[in-house]
Amino acid sequence: MSHSQTKQTLLFIAPSAYPLGGVQTWLDYLLPGLQVKGYRAVLALTSGHHHSVSNYLATHKLSQIQTLSLSSPTGTIEGRVESIELAIQDIQPDIIVVVNVIDAYQAVNNLRRRRLSKARIVTSIHGIQEDLFAGIKVNSSVIDAVVSTNRLTQKLINKTSNIDASRSLYAQYGVELPLAPDTKGAGKIFTIAYAGRIEESQKRIADLLQIFSKTLRQIDKIRILIAGSGEDMPALEDWLKKESQYATKINYLGVIKPEYVAESIYAKADVLLLTSQWETGPIVAWEAMSHGVCLVSSRYVGYFEEGSLVDGENCLLFDIGNIDAAVEKIHQARDISKRGRINAGAKELVVNKYSEQKSIGAWAECFNAICAIPPKSYSNKATLNIDNGRLTSVLRSVLGITGLRLAERLRHFYPKKFKHLSAGSEWPHSYPSHNAEQLSLDLEEK
Repeated sequence: MSHSQTKQTLLFIAPSAYPLGGVQTWLDYLLPGLQVKGYRAVLALTSGHHHSVSNYLATHKLSQIQTLSLSSPTGTIEGRVESIELAIQDIQPDIIVVVNVIDAYQAVNNLRRRRLSKARIVTSIHGIQEDLFAGIKVNSSVIDAVVSTNRLTQKLINKTSNIDASRSLYAQYGVELPLAPDTKGAGKIFTIAYAGRIEESQKRIADLLQIFSKTLRQIDKIRILIAGSGEDMPALEDWLKKESQYATKINYLGVIKPEYVAESIYAKADVLLLTSQWETGPIVAWEAMSHGVCLVSSRYVGYFEEGSLVDGENCLLFDIGNIDAAVEKIHQARDISKRGRINAGAKELVVNKYSEQKSIGAWAECFNAICAIPPKSYSNKATLNIDNGRLTSVLRSVLGITGLRLAERLRHFYPKKFKHLSAGSEWPHSYPSHNAEQLSLDLEEK
C-alpha cells in the first residue's frame, strides 16, 4: 500500500497577506488534488495586522480544506513560533510543508527537542532570492527535504545549501486545461495583456511600461490590459497619467480574483507580456498558453534550466531588459499564422507537462518519497532566532530557552502590543541575520 493510501496528513503553513499570486493559485488546486490522491491536506494561514485569514479565504474557495489561523498577538518571534507549535500539535501532521514562513523551522526543532513531533518538515521554494536560499542553508539541519518548482532552483539548492541531493526534489506548477477550444479570430483589435504584481525588482515593471509606450505609438489598432497590484503602483499611476492621450486604449483592471482571470484577461488577449528578472513558474504563462494566448517573454533567470520555453515554437523570447527586441517580438505576434503555430506548440507543452493533474501527480510522488525518508531529530546546530529586548535577554541568561517562553507569557500582560510596519516583518519569509550571500547563477547558460 502506498503512503498516499494510508491517509498521511500534510500541513501547509503559508502567509495570508498575499491573497493573489502564483503561489496562492498553486495551493488552490494542489490541496484538493492531494486529497483526491488520498492525503489529508490542512492549510494553516498566518494572521495579524497585515495578514487577514478571512480576506484570503474570501478570495480562495477552499471549503473542502481544513484551515486554521496562526497568530502572534505580541508580534514577537517567540509568539509566532509558539503559534506554529500549537498548530502542529493540534493537527499531528506526517509532513509539514513550509511556504515562505521561516519561523516554522524553529517551531519544529523545538517540538523535536521535547519529543512532541515526528513530522518531516519540507521547504517548498517559490523564488530565486538570496535570502530564501540563506534561510534554507542555516536551517538545513532541521529541514527533511526541499521541493523546487524550477530546475534552476533545484540546482541552486544543491549548490548553495547543505541539503543532500537525495532530499532535493522537483515538482512543477500546473494549470487547469480549458474545456472549450480558443475561439479568438482575426480582425479584432490586437490586445496585449499583463497580469501579475506591479513590482520592479522581480517583474521589472519599468521595462513593461516602456514596451507598452512603444507599442502604443507603433500599432494603431491596439488595446492594453493590465491586471494586478503591488508595491510599485505609483510607477503605474504615473505612467497612466503620462500616457493619458492613449487612455481609450489602456484598461487597468486592478486586482482580479482567480476565477475571473480567464474571462477578464485570457479571453480577450492575443499576447501575454512577461518582463521578469526571474521566475519559478510562472503559472501565469502556462495559464495563458492553455487559453490560446501567445506568450512574449523575457529570457528570465530560470527559463533555461527548466527547458520548456522555445523561441518561435511555443513562445517568443527576448533578452531581459531589451525593450526594442521585446517590441519586435510583439510585432511578430501580430502575424495570425505565426501566432497560431506558436499557440499550438504552447498548448502541447501545457498538456504534456504543466496541467494541474501532471503537477498534482508530481507533488504526490515527492510526498510519497519524503514519507519513506526517516525524519530528522532535534538539532542543536539550528539557528535560534531571538527577540531583542531587555526582558528576553535577562530571562534567557537565567533560564535559557525556558526564559524565552516566560518572557512571552509576561508580554501578554503588556497593555501596548508591538505592531509591525509590513506583512514581511509581521510574518517574515527570512531573517537578515542569515547573512545571505549573492547567488551565483553560473548554472544557467546564456
